[in-house]
Amino acid sequence: MTTRRVFLRTAGAAVAGSFAAACAQETTAADGGGTVTGTFRVALPAVGQTVAISGAGAGGQGIAVTRLTDTSVVAVSRQCTHQHCTVNLPTSAGGVLACPCHGSEFSPSGAVVSPPAIAPLPTYPAVIEGNEVVVTVS
Repeated sequence: MTTRRVFLRTAGAAVAGSFAAACAQETTAADGGGTVTGTFRVALPAVGQTVAISGAGAGGQGIAVTRLTDTSVVAVSRQCTHQHCTVNLPTSAGGVLACPCHGSEFSPSGAVVSPPAIAPLPTYPAVIEGNEVVVTVS
């Protein structure tokens, strides 16, 4: 027969274990672990504009999609390659993706413009389909 004390001790351990697992998963994603995969669609931006796809890509930190010309787009991870902070979208057409943590800057195509990051942002396949951009993360 289970006593109330044994039941509460067991239930408390289960809740603590679930909480610890959730925290570990959150920490892993924030530290650059895990990639949220799938096919993502976003409205086609104007030439030179950048839009975000939230919750996709490396660490689930999102993807920046920039329309380069009438017929080409580029999609890059928003996870900084320096210490995994989420880079901000450009504030103007043709601007840089800037990391708020340590000042790294990246071109819309992901190339490093200013350190301390030395590796470019990862890119994802992106195509224009009608009035949308389709990005594939695998």
